[in-house]
Amino acid sequence: MADYYQAQGEIERIHVAAEASAAPFEAAVREAVLLVDRLGETRAGIAGLTGLSLLHVRDYLSEATA
Repeated sequence: MADYYQAQGEIERIHVAAEASAAPFEAAVREAVLLVDRLGETRAGIAGLTGLSLLHVRDYLSEATA
C-alpha cells in the first residue's frame, strides 16, 4: 500500500505542475475563442475552425460571461 500512496502523491504532483505549465496556453486559446465569437461566428463554427469540441467552446464562452 505504501507504493500505492506514493504513486498517488506523484500523480497529483505531476497534474498540478502540468496545469500550471498549460495555464498561459489555455488563456490564449480562451482569448482566441472569445475573439472569434465577438466576430459573430457560431459556437459550432468556432468548434469547426479550432478543432475544439463544442463542449469546450461552450465552456470558454461561459467562463467569459461568469
